[in-house]
Amino acid sequence: MNNYIQNTIDSLMLLPGVGKSSATRYVNYLLQEGNDNIDSIIESLEELKKVRLCIVCGSFSISEQCDLCMSDLDKDILVVVANPSDVDFIENITPHYYHYHVIGGVINPLKGKTIDKLNLLTLFDRVNLFNEVLIVLPTTTEGEVTASYIIQKLDGLLPVSKIAQGIPIGGSIDQLDQLTLKSSIDSKLRIK
Repeated sequence: MNNYIQNTIDSLMLLPGVGKSSATRYVNYLLQEGNDNIDSIIESLEELKKVRLCIVCGSFSISEQCDLCMSDLDKDILVVVANPSDVDFIENITPHYYHYHVIGGVINPLKGKTIDKLNLLTLFDRVNLFNEVLIVLPTTTEGEVTASYIIQKLDGLLPVSKIAQGIPIGGSIDQLDQLTLKSSIDSKLRIK
């Protein structure tokens, strides 16, 4: 196999979820479709190099501060998320309703993610600007440990909430694991 082709396959395999078969299929597609697609991808990847992390919240930005941090909208709630992509996901549901703080993962000593490696100090410095903190972290053991740490540190400073956990819309109780069902029951909402 040509070194150019193999190098491109190897590079694509660096992406999560892309194995040798998928990478090979992508390269073959690009070679068959011609240089326009390749040029478009190269241009997009060059533009991607300009993206950085916002110095205020840690989300993706093309300037020092992201658009959300520079906006004049009055937002009372600071949403704590693990990754910059989480901000985009929430913004697609409730645009421009919150301010965000990206902590850069969750506590996981086995993967080298300790408290000092997360963006927590700036979080604790920022909370006095808001009326509430909403924690939106993964519902994994590591996410729960991280949420508990944040809740403990913010105890008494301002209200802290976590997103509810439970049965997905359209879900059936008999298809849930016991932990999810227990969490749903524990997070019940009173109707009347």
